Amino acid sequence: MDKREQKTLHKVYDAFTNLIREMKYEDITVQNILDAASISRSTFYSHFNTKDEVLSFICEAILDHVDATHEKKCREHDFSMVKLASYERDLLHILYHFYNAKELIKGILDSFGAIIFWDSLDKKDYLMLKSIVENKYLYKENIPEDIQIHQLQVSFATLLNDWIKEDCAHSPIETLNIFINLHK
Repeated sequence: MDKREQKTLHKVYDAFTNLIREMKYEDITVQNILDAASISRSTFYSHFNTKDEVLSFICEAILDHVDATHEKKCREHDFSMVKLASYERDLLHILYHFYNAKELIKGILDSFGAIIFWDSLDKKDYLMLKSIVENKYLYKENIPEDIQIHQLQVSFATLLNDWIKEDCAHSPIETLNIFINLHK
């Protein structure tokens, strides 16, 4: 991706972030995004077909650290020295990204955009949670693994939803501990 394309995507991200703070997702139009991003319609449509694709792009940007196999270091925080198991570090990393984007995520969750957000999260967190079960970090004997993975997904999504809606009343590490204690 060249610098011009990165700049355009960054403008769209910022524009959408500002718009979702002011209005519900269902009320945002492509024209609103064009105006807020100061880009042309042709530029927009060279990257996206709909505002739903913009939201999917935004969700991917927020959730790009959900994949437990990532090796990319993050500018905002470094967990390499944290004395936690690898799955706990991965979950904590996710929680910090949610915390940093809480206003944006809250705006998405308070609208029809929540469906796209949760769908994106389901796709991203499945592999990480599957790994947690397969490696027996959070594992229950005599319960099929697929059921355990699904229950972790539902529990994690519910915890994230409640945490964001409560304006992140607990710190990311406290929220991680709540999740782990629920499943030990």
